[in-house]
Amino acid sequence: MIRSALYYGVVAGSGMFLLLTILPTIVRSSPTPLPGCPPLPEQGQTNRVSIHIVKALDVPGVVCVRAINGLDEAIGIEALSMKLQKREKKWWWRKGQFRDFKETPPAGILIGTTGGPASLLAGGVFDERLPRLSPASPGTYRVCFRYTLPQMAEKLETCSEEFTLP
Repeated sequence: MIRSALYYGVVAGSGMFLLLTILPTIVRSSPTPLPGCPPLPEQGQTNRVSIHIVKALDVPGVVCVRAINGLDEAIGIEALSMKLQKREKKWWWRKGQFRDFKETPPAGILIGTTGGPASLLAGGVFDERLPRLSPASPGTYRVCFRYTLPQMAEKLETCSEEFTLP
């Protein structure tokens, strides 16, 4: 089992800069839940990439997410493969669409990511807590997981069912 999630804080000048490095969490079997997260399923659906979501136990407005590679081959993933999306407010002239949730870091904090692509082996899991910086506001959300197949250059995306956060 290999689990990596490194966070570095760097203080520079008059402001605080946060360099956030997220290395993919890659696990073959018996994954351990993330801190503050209840256990998530260890096996997904066969022949597809599945997403499982539970609300974090320690912080309201945060969810624990697990993507499971149920394909027979490894898939390519990147540091920010998982995205929280919020449904826009519905108006009579516009249908409410999902948009990537924009995390707003506190003043003076810059967010950067490093780390190149990685592989999520067949049967492997990728765990993440979302949102990464601060709890999400009340609303309807979903999580989308972006990945690539070895023989394809374009990114594929699998999204979860809708859920609400108080």
